[in-house]
Amino acid sequence: MQTKLIEARKNKRFSCEDVATHLKISSTQYRRKEHDEAKIYDDEWNKIANLLGVPVDEIYEEYGNKPQNIENLENISCSYIGNHNLFCNVPDFVLQDLHEIIINLREENKHLKGLLENKLN
Repeated sequence: MQTKLIEARKNKRFSCEDVATHLKISSTQYRRKEHDEAKIYDDEWNKIANLLGVPVDEIYEEYGNKPQNIENLENISCSYIGNHNLFCNVPDFVLQDLHEIIINLREENKHLKGLLENKLN
């Protein structure tokens, strides 16, 4: 868990959603990063530090833990059933992230269609 980051974020009164918006990712994705379920990359560390107004080394902690929700990605089970349909067990958090992305894309498409209609009229 990124305890330094969480503490600094709370001290500056930023929510997970605030930081996620700043990073242009979903709040679920950001929470996974805070809980060491996904890596925080160098550019993200810099953006977060700038948002919080602190040096990176004040919030940085090494990412060394494997994702907590997956024991081993190589062991995700897949099998063929009957008519050659492939069924795979995909972790729930991956499906949740994909669902959020689809919702965001649908909203963006709706917005862009409205802009296009206004331009054409």
